[in-house]
Amino acid sequence: MDTSAMPREIYAEWLTNRTHRFEVFRRLRDRIGYLRLLVFLSVAAIVWYAFHGVSIWWIAAPIAIFVVLVWWQARIEREAEHARRAIRFFERGIARLENRWQGGGEDGARFADPHHPYASDLDLFGRASLFELLSTARTRGGEERLANWLKSTSAYDELIARHEAINELRPMLELREQLAVLGDDYRTGVNPAQLMQWSATPARPFPVWNRILALIFSLITAALLIWWVSTDLQDKNARLGVIAIAAVEGLFAL
Repeated sequence: MDTSAMPREIYAEWLTNRTHRFEVFRRLRDRIGYLRLLVFLSVAAIVWYAFHGVSIWWIAAPIAIFVVLVWWQARIEREAEHARRAIRFFERGIARLENRWQGGGEDGARFADPHHPYASDLDLFGRASLFELLSTARTRGGEERLANWLKSTSAYDELIARHEAINELRPMLELREQLAVLGDDYRTGVNPAQLMQWSATPARPFPVWNRILALIFSLITAALLIWWVSTDLQDKNARLGVIAIAAVEGLFAL
């Protein structure tokens, strides 16, 4: 990172780069989607012709291509989402520098304590609060730590250590971007309270007979599908067997 440039210029440059990257991934994702549609239509056509004498084994290549396209598109979707998160990160950074950050982040209102000696006077929590200005935490635990720091005093040595950490992280813009981008997965996917409650709940495994029946149904389904495909989908008994086992498995799942 160019330390001689102004922060606003650095953030704007990185924002432009990430915006261009997002557009590239978005266009590529759309093209893969069109290819998936074409492959799916070819699979449907092969299945239709299979009922009119064409071998069903022609379906193998399109299915393999479709699976590869699904995997590829999932990766592109992931990269596009990372680029979208990076755009939000740099937009919020620019908003802070331009003093228009109010209402754009986590306000920490749940930490507000009306009986705290100075939280209300200093606007520690709520919209346009000090917490909203400072917080870049990606987890509830991180937000709680920041809230506790704001609501309580700290030893001098601890404050010096925090400032040293800030000075160390200041030029590491790429690292801070990665933390913001990847941290959203934990912010949206992990609830510490529910996780602790779940971990303290006794395990309740499925009954043995359920697992045995599930295994038997799976083996029967696989055998019937192999039988049906081996006849190029022409054998009526195999078709009825597949339909019957599918209905049984549906009732079992209920």
